[in-house]
Amino acid sequence: TFTDIADPTPEGTCDSCSLREAIQEANLLAGPDVINLPPGTYSMDIAGADEDLGLTGDLDITDDVTIIGIGTTNIESHVGRILHVHGGNVSITGLTLRQGDANNDQDSGSAGGAVHNAAGSTLTLNLCTMTINQAQGGGGAIFNAGTLSLNGSTLSANSGVGSSRGGAVFNSGTMTVTNCTLNANSSTDGGGAIYNGPGSVLILNNTTITDNASTGGVGGGGIKADASSTVSISNTVIANNNASGANDDCEASLTSFGSNLVEDADGCAGLGPNDITLVDP
Repeated sequence: TFTDIADPTPEGTCDSCSLREAIQEANLLAGPDVINLPPGTYSMDIAGADEDLGLTGDLDITDDVTIIGIGTTNIESHVGRILHVHGGNVSITGLTLRQGDANNDQDSGSAGGAVHNAAGSTLTLNLCTMTINQAQGGGGAIFNAGTLSLNGSTLSANSGVGSSRGGAVFNSGTMTVTNCTLNANSSTDGGGAIYNGPGSVLILNNTTITDNASTGGVGGGGIKADASSTVSISNTVIANNNASGANDDCEASLTSFGSNLVEDADGCAGLGPNDITLVDP
């Protein structure tokens, strides 16, 4: 069913078989599980915040699970954040996650409007779209404190609101981004597309980061990275971003593996002779 229904006493068998209940049952069952979602829009309508059993608010994942969208599969939240990964090895493929809002999820820092991946969790997102999500604690679409791989996905029109960093992504763990597009996201405190936090590791491969914005007088309209973090890039485009502070495209020390285009390279240390700058793609 596309209706948002919770199971107050999960026992390992899917009764109504809503998405919420399927995740509850997968959490209960030992070992990896697979949830196949037929095409359509799954609406999240059961309000609640800071509750980690999946009964209300965001969908809480605590064990190994693979979720696969078959065809055009949307999850649309009317009650808060969409997914909170607390633990396990989780893989999600082919979903559109939209209208998530983490502002009321204060126990998890109001971070990650669509997805919050907690420390110790491993999450792989393949062929996903995340749009019109927001978070007051940063990471309008994604907050990552664990290990996260983002592949073949598009993050657009997400926002870090209030005074927050990372319009699309706030990375506080280890994150690899491959064959992705981050476009038209915004933040109020740097990193219109991505903020890479202290001690974190970010790897960008074959990725396009364009038309994002940092407002509030802070630089790094595309990427902003803490000085103690690590950012590696290859075959990546960072261009046409805007910051109300300095450094429209990038405010970070990078390790470049070549074939990158960074239009405004003033704030990007570490680019090499095989990279292109001062060119609008």
